[in-house]
Amino acid sequence: MDTAAIFHSVATAATPNAKWLAFTQGLAGLGLDQINYAFLDFATYGRMEARGDPAMSTMSREWIEHYTEQAYDIDDDIVAHVRAGRFDPRLYRTSRTQHFTNPTMAHEAKDAGLNVGLLVPLPGPWGDALPAAGIVMGSSLRESEGERLTIAHAGTLIGLAHVLHHGMTGELLRLRAGAAPLSPRERDCLQFTAQGLRVAQIADRLHLADVTVNLYLKNARQKLSARSLPEAVAKAMLFQQIEIG
Repeated sequence: MDTAAIFHSVATAATPNAKWLAFTQGLAGLGLDQINYAFLDFATYGRMEARGDPAMSTMSREWIEHYTEQAYDIDDDIVAHVRAGRFDPRLYRTSRTQHFTNPTMAHEAKDAGLNVGLLVPLPGPWGDALPAAGIVMGSSLRESEGERLTIAHAGTLIGLAHVLHHGMTGELLRLRAGAAPLSPRERDCLQFTAQGLRVAQIADRLHLADVTVNLYLKNARQKLSARSLPEAVAKAMLFQQIEIG
């Protein structure tokens, strides 16, 4: 599969899981088979969610569980790069343990199959000023070969990372929050509410009764666990259920 085909398959996949599958299978075809995608904990901006939604990985479950149990994200230099608010990509090799604050972690990552990788920091759901997530696209190939492949495809990899992230962020955050997906009519009513329309105006636009619009808005609030309509609008934007503006 060429890189244009990977872009197309990721961009057009209908669900986060389908996007992830298209992304990882496409990169595996290039020789990049060690992929890790995770978000910072928004509450503390200190920890990286390494297990469970919204984290995804092609590495072994045993390694991910070990990484989490050892709290390696606290002193992982890759995570620190994102936590420091840096958007510049970073190429690294796990064999160069002297470049890691925790050389034991780097050595164990190498043993788990990650020899070389490209980190791409990624924005929050609204294009925040600070990165909120990161994806490492790495390889279990011999370090020199993995580095050659990563450098050769660096521009494409950075673009692919952003395409994947843009299409998955809202849904992954919705899953983490435990919020139910909105129906098309619920999204429509919230979208018009976000644009400043009142219930009667929304009803006129959608050819519905006022009471029906109110019911859709009530259901949307309940699904999003929102205490008010403005909070429901904010959460729907966060989860990319409706558009901003």
